[in-house]
Amino acid sequence: MNNDDNFGRPAKVLNKSHSSINSIDFSSDYRYCALGTNICKLLSIFNNFDEIRNFGEPGPRISSVKISSNSYYIATGGFDHTARIYLLDTAKLLNIYKHHKDVVSSVCFDSTVKIFSTGSYDNTVNIYELNLEEKIYQKRKVKSLKDLEVSLDDLKYKFKDHDQLVNCVRFSSNDLLFATASADNKVILYC
Repeated sequence: MNNDDNFGRPAKVLNKSHSSINSIDFSSDYRYCALGTNICKLLSIFNNFDEIRNFGEPGPRISSVKISSNSYYIATGGFDHTARIYLLDTAKLLNIYKHHKDVVSSVCFDSTVKIFSTGSYDNTVNIYELNLEEKIYQKRKVKSLKDLEVSLDDLKYKFKDHDQLVNCVRFSSNDLLFATASADNKVILYC
């Protein structure tokens, strides 16, 4: 951002959705912008924010979007109580996480893209180890979305330290800290 007289004035206004935009994220290489609406939309920053592709089918609203640090993956959290991970360049669905009982309000990757976290209105935080490369190169037949569901065995940690809904989950840029923020007015740091 510039420290000039134009700061604070809109540089561009995007009218890219007919429904509420609940979340936005940018890729670390500044090529992409992701919007969470009733679907996840990927926009090209260099092509005047033209829509490149959609992730998933229109349906339950997307509450959170996050592009991985390597710009290979995009994650969504939804009002349907699920989180999903897609390949960014093809929109291929890799994983579905169904381990929350309410809206998945926040999703994030660590900087190595080996750990994935979800926060929910059910007051819980889940942390998973990722093996996304295996999923990409596996020669498996996917007959239904059920085949992409992640089992509870892949859930490494479930934190129940908040008294109210979890609004945000984040890893620090060096992955030394993990933080959760909640409607209970608490930020909890994990080392």
